[in-house]
Amino acid sequence: MGESDAFRARRRRGQLGLARVLVTLVGLLTLALTAGGAAAAARPLANQKPSGSVTFADLPGAPVTYIFPFAPASQTSVANFQAIYMMWRPLYWFGVGDQATVNTKLSLAKLPVVSNGGKTFTITLKSYRWSNGQPVTSRDILFWWNILEANKADFGNYQPGQIPDSVVSYSAPNPKTFVLNFNQAYSSNWILYNQLSLIIPMPQQAWDKTSSTGAVGNYDETTQGSQAVYNFLNDQAQEPAQYGTNPLWKVVDGPWRMSSFAASTGEATFVPNPSYSGPYHATVAKFTMVPFTSDEAEFDALRSGELTYGYIPVEDINQASYIKSKGYDIDPWTAFGVTWMWLNYANPEAAAVFRQLYFRQALQHVINEPEYIKDIFHGYAVPTYGPVPVVPKNSFASSQEATNPYPYDVKQARQLMTSHGWDLPASGVAHCARPGTAANECGAGISQGQTLDFTALYPSGQVVVDNEMEAVQSAFSQVGVHLTLHQEPQADVFDNVNTCDPTTKVDCGWQMGLWGSPSIYYTPDNEPTGDPIFTTGGAFNAGSYSNATNDANVARTHSTSGLGPMHVYENYLAKQLPGIWLPSSPYQISAISKKLKGASAQSVYVGFVPEQWRIS
Repeated sequence: MGESDAFRARRRRGQLGLARVLVTLVGLLTLALTAGGAAAAARPLANQKPSGSVTFADLPGAPVTYIFPFAPASQTSVANFQAIYMMWRPLYWFGVGDQATVNTKLSLAKLPVVSNGGKTFTITLKSYRWSNGQPVTSRDILFWWNILEANKADFGNYQPGQIPDSVVSYSAPNPKTFVLNFNQAYSSNWILYNQLSLIIPMPQQAWDKTSSTGAVGNYDETTQGSQAVYNFLNDQAQEPAQYGTNPLWKVVDGPWRMSSFAASTGEATFVPNPSYSGPYHATVAKFTMVPFTSDEAEFDALRSGELTYGYIPVEDINQASYIKSKGYDIDPWTAFGVTWMWLNYANPEAAAVFRQLYFRQALQHVINEPEYIKDIFHGYAVPTYGPVPVVPKNSFASSQEATNPYPYDVKQARQLMTSHGWDLPASGVAHCARPGTAANECGAGISQGQTLDFTALYPSGQVVVDNEMEAVQSAFSQVGVHLTLHQEPQADVFDNVNTCDPTTKVDCGWQMGLWGSPSIYYTPDNEPTGDPIFTTGGAFNAGSYSNATNDANVARTHSTSGLGPMHVYENYLAKQLPGIWLPSSPYQISAISKKLKGASAQSVYVGFVPEQWRIS
């Protein structure tokens, strides 16, 4: 789900949003005692009027930019989906406290019933209402589905061959039931976690229109009509100055609605939806997501007491005692994600080198993750040795994920390079001395005298990322790689590191890139199969990595139930190094006002449910 942050497109030429990247999008919190959410004391009393306000700090460079719950490629970010889920509930919610699992309490529907040998999934809605009084029905799911079928290339989470392509028929036999018939039997867990998780019912009776003044109809029942409806709604979503006033966005089924939005900064303010029909009505009268341009600016606001819910930048963790003295609790927010540096396998100058496994192994051998965790992250990070996180503890990670297949070893790294034909000076840039494809030569596509001189993009405004990239730069120099570092605002890094078209080589100038830590949050692909990230043509495969064995391994995680295929996939890819694994830090080290109750349960899918919070 990174910062995607990094999480932006399910189509190949899409842009990746911060957390999905971000991957992207976002699992939300649930009830405390049974699911890690708010305490029972946060439940509102009868006729209790909401009071107090909460200011929540967005991460640097990642404000709310889009709120239509059918996010296109360029708008798949953590902040956007945090805002969307407050107003429009997904069919299935994920994140039960620190557990990477489905949250049945906060889902709009009951768990699906699987039949027909694993091909048919029957979904039954719970009783919810839209804020205009209309019930949430299967027609609203059908509306979303029709929009998807006609506009799938514009949906940020579309992956060719998956929904809607994998569905041969669907129906809404009654207002509470929606049925999907797939083209083959799939792993029921994968369908629930990574396919049904994408669906956000939309208010057909308010949004099925093609203009602001036009009447609501059934336009979505034809392809042309669905395209016209999508174009209208997407155009409206491109007008952020109207987010707080546009009548479209007032029709919600979640506990909040947006009351104002500052288009110039991205500051978004929400108030309770008085017609909310789900669990946990808000007791807080106002919730504001406050954007910042840098960690420094956020920390200044935190120290001055301007934030109810902020974070301590890792480099400032030595000031935790001071922040506590100002009335905050400190609570690291663990994310279900992993971190790596992207390599662009479609870059004309660098691709031939990046495709050599020995080269990637050499780079990994000079990354001293334990030292980075100690000196750069001050202990607030865990090592990444493969594509599935081991923290928080989860059933998806194999035992191999806890062991580094390429431990820090500069001698071994240099031997890998020299034994494959590289002239490696004591200092300076290496060059290929033995071109060719034999076992002791540089490899296919690498010419005589070619040097190892690359550039790396990474987000500005985060000191810990600056320090890490400088450490990587120094590490790579030990194997003759000269790395030029280039900072950009985080949103620009996401755009630039995921716009490369491997077929035409358009926008493929970048060579290495880091989105942040974690690089990818597994949401809404909540089961970490790596499908959109590491498969050939995958929507979030920013580096155009392609490996036929890996593709087959991933496919088996979709079609075969059980954890065996998952472990085969992750163990293989951990050693293949699609990128260079780096430590994964928490989503943030949260600083939560002691006056704010119920907010300490932080979902591993980096979402939140402020309707479960209260100001004491």
